[in-house]
Amino acid sequence: MTAAQKSRAQDPTQQRARVNGIELTWFEWGRALRGRKPSILFVHATGFHARVWGEVIRHLGERHVIAVDQRGHGRSEKTAIQHWREMGEDLSALVHELAMEDAIGVGHSMGGFITQKYLETHNAPAAASLGSNPHFGLCRGFGRVLR
Repeated sequence: MTAAQKSRAQDPTQQRARVNGIELTWFEWGRALRGRKPSILFVHATGFHARVWGEVIRHLGERHVIAVDQRGHGRSEKTAIQHWREMGEDLSALVHELAMEDAIGVGHSMGGFITQKYLETHNAPAAASLGSNPHFGLCRGFGRVLR
């Protein structure tokens, strides 16, 4: 495989779904690999978009990966955000829609908070929050993932 072919093989496909009353866009890498290893779900910070994770994802090797554009960000529907909790509900609905309840969650800043909100009511095999502690701290469910 040439370098150009390898690069194209690592490019994600763009997907859309209506969940929680909003149209969300996400990008998917390695769909054919789903089920071989746990999938990884990336959630971005305020003002960013799903593709910000591209370089990180390229270093993961052969994995099934999803990176979501949160409401009001990237290519997802532009709508007012009343509270980050809404984006946690969006994430929960998307994970359910994609049947990815067993995915490993990775979130940065706001994305870490959203991942924490998801973990309050759902189990996941693992999660990582990068710079995600808002002034009001970690959620109750986050500790069980770290054990």
